[in-house]
Amino acid sequence: MEEAAAVAAEYIATLDNLPSEVQHLLTEIKHKEARSQELQTEIQRENAKYIRHSLRGGLTARDEALPARVAEIFAEVDRLAAEKLALAQRLVVLVQRARARLDYDLSKVLVLQGDLDPAQQGPFTARTAATQVNDSLRGAMALPDALPVPAPPVVAPLLKRAYPCLGLRVEVC
Repeated sequence: MEEAAAVAAEYIATLDNLPSEVQHLLTEIKHKEARSQELQTEIQRENAKYIRHSLRGGLTARDEALPARVAEIFAEVDRLAAEKLALAQRLVVLVQRARARLDYDLSKVLVLQGDLDPAQQGPFTARTAATQVNDSLRGAMALPDALPVPAPPVVAPLLKRAYPCLGLRVEVC
């Protein structure tokens, strides 16, 4: 039992930096998203300026350079999107690594407690703790099967009458 507690304490110690790393990555993603939104606003402003000047009929040399400028801004937006994707993937890997370590340590604890055959040690073969908690919560929150289901309202069929001399067709309940 002491060995199981030591494994759990070691695992918890490895999680000390996880929240700050996750927070840092999320902050970086948020910063890049804010910059991306600023660039989108700039694109809209440049497009509106170009359209306004082209409708007046007089495009200057500066106005002719606007499409190239917008293309540069779009390239930066794409670069930021790629960086956000890379950060999000790092975040997923970080959490998956922590979960894999948890599964491994849980299987070690179960072996030390005698609840799992040592030959099965490795990737956690039994249901994970999270699944067990979810199942117990679902069971606790399950509604009884005997709840009455309201019957759908009965609607009377429509009767159709035709009055060809008047050119009318009337539906009566």
